[in-house]
Amino acid sequence: MPSSSGYLNQVIDVLNQLLEKLRMAFSGSDHPYDINQIIDKRIRIFQEIQAEQKSQPLPHEPIRITLPDYNELVKEGTKWVSSPMDIAQGISESLAAKALISSVNGVLWDMNRPLEGDCELRIIPFDSVSDSDIVLDTLWRSSAHILAQGFYYDAFYGDLGLNGDHLEQIEREALRAVEVMSPNIYNMDLWKTSGHAANYKENMFVFELDFQLPERFNLEYLAEDGVTKKRPVMIHRAVLGSVERMFAILLEHYKGIWPFWLSPRQAIVISVKENSHDYAKKVQELIHEAGYYVDVDLTNRNLQSKIKEASLAQYSYILVVGGKESETNTVSVRVNRKDEGPRSMQDLLQHFKAETEAFR
Repeated sequence: MPSSSGYLNQVIDVLNQLLEKLRMAFSGSDHPYDINQIIDKRIRIFQEIQAEQKSQPLPHEPIRITLPDYNELVKEGTKWVSSPMDIAQGISESLAAKALISSVNGVLWDMNRPLEGDCELRIIPFDSVSDSDIVLDTLWRSSAHILAQGFYYDAFYGDLGLNGDHLEQIEREALRAVEVMSPNIYNMDLWKTSGHAANYKENMFVFELDFQLPERFNLEYLAEDGVTKKRPVMIHRAVLGSVERMFAILLEHYKGIWPFWLSPRQAIVISVKENSHDYAKKVQELIHEAGYYVDVDLTNRNLQSKIKEASLAQYSYILVVGGKESETNTVSVRVNRKDEGPRSMQDLLQHFKAETEAFR
């Protein structure tokens, strides 16, 4: 069984590996402030903490571990030695293989973290339905930590400026950490699996404190005494973030089905037969002149194939015209794969205007 010192050693090893990656990324830097000094200092601090904990032996006493999900089964363990993973393996290898996280006395607990006394233990597998919120939140946070290896932030560390000059080095290190490709943003099932769909909120606005740009532009202000000069902190308010992030949020929210006012494919006119082609072109022209995006399908295919193709292309409105519509100056309207019947052109354009003004 892994000991508490062994668990700590694993943590120290991971931290050392991360710090070594930083050291490699910035080796040969011409900056007067040596980042190796920062890394060495942090390694020294971790090692001092490790040595201090090793000098204080922890009691390895027997403990009782109750599993409420298994008819109050009680397992024996050792304080500061036994971990939830050990208990899971003692029940079945399949449970251990599926275990994602555990709960100790109602507190989420890493599967390899030693238990600290008598407790009530729940093993939560990644496919748990009853604990789906915990599973998704754990996957969300774990994914965020993994992805963090690939993020670049403009930062300031005293005399050491971490900026665009280092981007190439950082990208090389980030590429070494990439193992999983991002899911297709159009596929909500993948977002549900990764946890994005459940964690998505409509308040994805960001406020950030920027210490870097005031340093770069040497910005100063006078303090209340009117004499002392101080460095300001810049506040960034990102309501929509980048254009790419904004569209990703909208795609998630609308699941790829855009509202009419925002849709890049607001309408398509489908001509049933050749004798209605001229009227279909006239309808397209009227809608276009009113300020809306509209396509026309004059291809020589059966009507159902045209409608199916337009539905898959996510047109907000599918307008079918034939001989009857040509005679009555109307269009047959389909929305969300439902037939809404005929509408006059005047009524249709008024409806489009109302939808746009209401942002629907």
